[in-house]
Amino acid sequence: MLCLLCTSEKTKLIGTVKSTYSWVKILGKTDSEFEVYDCEVCDTRFVFPNIVSEDLYDFVFKGTDLYRSHLDFALNLAKHDDPSWALLSLGHPYYGILDFLKGKAGLEVLDIGCSYGSVVYIMNLLGHKASGIDISNQAIQFAKGIFGNNYYLTDTKGLLENNPTLRFDLVTAIEVIEHVSEPMEFIKQCLSLLKPNGSLLLTTPNKDYKQYSESRKQRELLEKKIWHFDSPPVHLAIYGEKAMRYIAEQNNCKVEFIVCPGLSQTTGNLNLIAVFTKL
Repeated sequence: MLCLLCTSEKTKLIGTVKSTYSWVKILGKTDSEFEVYDCEVCDTRFVFPNIVSEDLYDFVFKGTDLYRSHLDFALNLAKHDDPSWALLSLGHPYYGILDFLKGKAGLEVLDIGCSYGSVVYIMNLLGHKASGIDISNQAIQFAKGIFGNNYYLTDTKGLLENNPTLRFDLVTAIEVIEHVSEPMEFIKQCLSLLKPNGSLLLTTPNKDYKQYSESRKQRELLEKKIWHFDSPPVHLAIYGEKAMRYIAEQNNCKVEFIVCPGLSQTTGNLNLIAVFTKL
């Protein structure tokens, strides 16, 4: 089996995982059981099959409660006086945005996979010029209805084809790459959207994260678990620092990691926060 990220043949089947979502078979285009592989070259863990149904995310946003907490947050966001506090309340991946933006002003920003639009709205409140894109029409319509017209129904490929000269100081892809069936091509497209000194800030669930438990029995159970985050077909891969460094090397970039305070000293970051800049 070829690695989803680096296409190496040096992969190993380590087990199978069943989707935890009862609605998967409703889509009629995917099975509910997936093979799980580890790559010896880039250390990516990925599933097969890993083809994303075109209507998956419209179905997810419209017909499930998977992202209900994000919708509730977006609907109540206007009640918050401090947008930076609001951003932090979304969780670890968003700490990286605030850390990166310290001391910066007036950046042109693109948020890829903007969902209900909260991050774009907050970055605009913080004095930047931000817009967002998503492949789900449902998500974009929600975002426009809540926050205005800075949101567009497209993917990175379509954006580049229709706007060949469009470039940004910062491109963010918060918890996106784990959903993508062609991750290296996705990264290349993200980097193509950067100005010469621009940065790509990417976050994703961390393969190197060690779930913490004081119970020895619970620790042993956690160590045996081969898929710790959202089940497929929502998440297709789990990446660690080695994968991020491989991405940087293949795209002539340097990569730096933002580390959240707290349990990361013991467990590692729950979410990788990687910042790529072209060499």
